[in-house]
Amino acid sequence: MSKKKVKDYLGERRRWVIESTLIHLEGLEGSIKDIRKSAADPSARWSVNHDVLRWAQRLHQNIYELHVISNLYEEIDKPVKREKKKT
Repeated sequence: MSKKKVKDYLGERRRWVIESTLIHLEGLEGSIKDIRKSAADPSARWSVNHDVLRWAQRLHQNIYELHVISNLYEEIDKPVKREKKKT
């Protein structure tokens, strides 16, 4: 596979992950708003299955993937090291 095809794929994947990150960030913000609303209501019912953890985990996973993609970009641009033949 050529460097250009790999870079194109990584660029496409990066755009998708950034879009996904923004969606998960909005979900996390919504969950935080729900918690704030519940904290302000003394008669609020609390659930151990709140979405804040799920949104945060997905957000963390996306940020990790962006880190990996960034490292792959750097590796692609490095010149190929050739070993010297022993004579």
